Amino acid sequence: MDTPARLVLVQTADWDPLSRPGGFEPFVTALAHGLASSSDVLVVGPGKDRPVYRNSGELFSRQTIDPHSLRRTLALMSEQGWFIAVHNLVGALIEVTGPTSLMLHGPPNMANGLPGRLRGFESPLDLDWSETLTEVQRHGSVAVCSAYVAEQSSRVFTTSEFDVVHPPVHPLFGSVLRQKSQHDVLWVGRTVKRKGLDWLIENKEHWSFPWQWSGDEYFGDNSVAEIAKSLPSVPAGRGVVEMADLFSKTSVVLCPYLDEGFGMVVAEAAASGCRVVAFGQGGVVESGRAEHVTLVPPGDVVAFNDAVCAALAAGPVSQDGRTQAASLYSPENSVLAYRDHLRRRLDVLK
Repeated sequence: MDTPARLVLVQTADWDPLSRPGGFEPFVTALAHGLASSSDVLVVGPGKDRPVYRNSGELFSRQTIDPHSLRRTLALMSEQGWFIAVHNLVGALIEVTGPTSLMLHGPPNMANGLPGRLRGFESPLDLDWSETLTEVQRHGSVAVCSAYVAEQSSRVFTTSEFDVVHPPVHPLFGSVLRQKSQHDVLWVGRTVKRKGLDWLIENKEHWSFPWQWSGDEYFGDNSVAEIAKSLPSVPAGRGVVEMADLFSKTSVVLCPYLDEGFGMVVAEAAASGCRVVAFGQGGVVESGRAEHVTLVPPGDVVAFNDAVCAALAAGPVSQDGRTQAASLYSPENSVLAYRDHLRRRLDVLK
């Protein structure tokens, strides 16, 4: 059985590569592009109501729906024959009775209700933990962004099976022209504790290299951003173009991440020709497969410092290395894996 004829892809916010880049938008956009050849695709996000529209060059449509009415709207669309595929927003599915798919972009976390709920940012789509458990397990088979998330999820959602769909690296990262280094060593990420910016600061007397940070404070932890204010920083970008430009001027990217679902920064920086030093834990074990990514034991200050110094001494990454890094997570591979997941869902539900 082929992919659905009419497919709604629900993302976590009203992300748009032109008006509001960020979040999982590049992933969902890549899936929408790949599926539009065989399906009528509509990308939906919660936000301020906006009627259906289409960006120039896109073969699919977009719509923004008020989060208070999103559940009912998706239920009605399901009744009209649309297949509803939701990314992370578990609470968006509870009124949908027709064919569905759920993809989780991070491991379950009882403390703040993930997947589908962000601490400090209330939403009418939020579920409590018991409701999250019930809804996820209702789906039977779930797509996840890494084998790490599959392993973590299997401990919690015991009745579910998991299909791994790695996020794609946008082709621009692999093709961006390297520029004269402006940032020899740069931490890049969202300003949340598990991204390790505060760990770098706490251990600053151990580092043999100068470094800066570039952080996206959207959905970040205020405490982390506050601690980092006194340190040299570089303006953060959210869109693909801005991030590729940032990486093109950077020699070494620091990613001391913990419990990361996948770690897009690791894969994108490697494709851009940066050397990367990261903790060898969580989804980073998968996103950090390129030869110029060094994974060290989490929390090992000496190993981390040595790895960064070695990366600086190693010099530029070869074009072959960049090509290999970009090919590991191509949009084509992601679309194929996601298409297989949707086909399995249809075979189960038919």
